[in-house]
Amino acid sequence: MDSVYNVLLTFELRWPTLAACVVASGCCGVAYAWSVYLKPMAAAHGWSGGAVSLSYTALMSTAAVMALVAGWALQHVRPRTLMLIGGALLGLGVLGLGSARSLPAMYTCAGVAGVGLGTVYPGATMANLIRHFPDRPGLASGLLTAGAGVGGMILGPLSVALIRSAGLTWTLAVLGASFVVIVAACSRIVETAPARDAVAATPRSRDPAADGPELADVDWRRMLRLPRFYLLLTVFLLGTTSGALVISQAAPIVQDTVSATARAAGVAVTYLSLGMILGKLGWGWLCDLIGRHAVLVLMFVVAVTGLLVMIAATSYAPLVAGLSAVALCYGGFVSVIRPFTAEAFGHEHLPVNFGVMFLSLGGAAYAGPQLGALVAETGGGYSLAFIVAAAVSALGLLLAGIYVVVADRELRRRRPAPDHV
Repeated sequence: MDSVYNVLLTFELRWPTLAACVVASGCCGVAYAWSVYLKPMAAAHGWSGGAVSLSYTALMSTAAVMALVAGWALQHVRPRTLMLIGGALLGLGVLGLGSARSLPAMYTCAGVAGVGLGTVYPGATMANLIRHFPDRPGLASGLLTAGAGVGGMILGPLSVALIRSAGLTWTLAVLGASFVVIVAACSRIVETAPARDAVAATPRSRDPAADGPELADVDWRRMLRLPRFYLLLTVFLLGTTSGALVISQAAPIVQDTVSATARAAGVAVTYLSLGMILGKLGWGWLCDLIGRHAVLVLMFVVAVTGLLVMIAATSYAPLVAGLSAVALCYGGFVSVIRPFTAEAFGHEHLPVNFGVMFLSLGGAAYAGPQLGALVAETGGGYSLAFIVAAAVSALGLLLAGIYVVVADRELRRRRPAPDHV
């Protein structure tokens, strides 16, 4: 009876843990507001747009790597401790960014912030929440990812207002210190999920992320030897590149393309974050209706359409609509990496396999911002960058179609033959 009581008590404590993790992930939404800092940083030090854009690459690349490292660290460190460390690094990195007086210092601070970001979200939060909510994993992961998007919606216009009134250095110092305090407070609420055998007997509702047949369970070493791994990795790399472009450059894109004010650019970042929230939640819901493979293809179609709208846009509204459409798909690609990895390589080694596949976001974090900044600086303007991004997404659409054919064929091959009467 004591063991049953302890399990029930733990399940009561999971809701405060969920709330704390969602609030902490909101601080990680600074990544979605990053573009509003680029022009002020470039103007303050005379740096080029391409050089400043590399700060976003440093942020997201280290965050992607930490998603893998944190999965291993959770085997040895409690989630609350990992979150506390991650929050300190995130806050200190953002705080130091405002005081950076050289490009290496800026990249270092962005990298430190990225280590903290990846440690907090998804490192210290996602896996622990999924174990807390075996009956509602979709709810837990959806709210967590939505928390980061809401954070971006708030931090975008808030940062613009603070920069206008107090300057970039003070703004980043206040935000960094606030992140340390908020995440530290949240970490004290977080409880470690019960052991797997303790929750095994609890009723489990259908997990949309785990629907459908799967291929054989393989670990990361064997996964790296399979051609379908590189095909799927490339699909996600191409799928998130256009999203990384618009997220990292959203404010400069809006300001330079339609001559919008910094305040209007901050509002555009809010719409961008809203698009990512809807993408993270909506595409998962659509997977239940039409299937994951159809959704994968559809996301590429919508992304290409959004980029074509941005190419033709000459005013604020259609440009922001195109940006939001691309962000909608970026949120979707990020949210389906986990179920596609499970489908292709099984659930047994999913934490590490997911971390390896998540590295595609690190590659996109380099390719997207550099594509936007370098093309714009060479005189082509952002329209040329949108054309290149549309071509990249079109290639991704082609490869996604190939993956769907290959995966469906493999799944049919592994499906048991029906018994003949």
